[in-house]
Amino acid sequence: MSTLQHKQLTFNKNITLANDGEKISSDSGLILIKEFMNRIGFSSMLDEQVKLTDSRRNPDHTYNDIIEQLLLQHIAGYSKVVAANRLRLDPIFKTIFSSKSTLAS
Repeated sequence: MSTLQHKQLTFNKNITLANDGEKISSDSGLILIKEFMNRIGFSSMLDEQVKLTDSRRNPDHTYNDIIEQLLLQHIAGYSKVVAANRLRLDPIFKTIFSSKSTLAS
């Protein structure tokens, strides 16, 4: 039986998954979901298919960024919108959305 020893991700080359048990998180499975989303081009599909009129001035996050964050929150079991305020400090969510300076709250 093969096990995961070390695996490089494509959505963020700085992340390496390892099976050494040093740093453990209950939400680390989201990294694999984000990798899957990256491989199928989820963000591109979202940009192509979802067109929302944004009348906000100087938004920090696009609506599609917020949709992706909410989707991953729900997958992780954080169904309440108020969880975003706490999750924006979560190391796994910060890693998944490392291209953003901050997460939506």
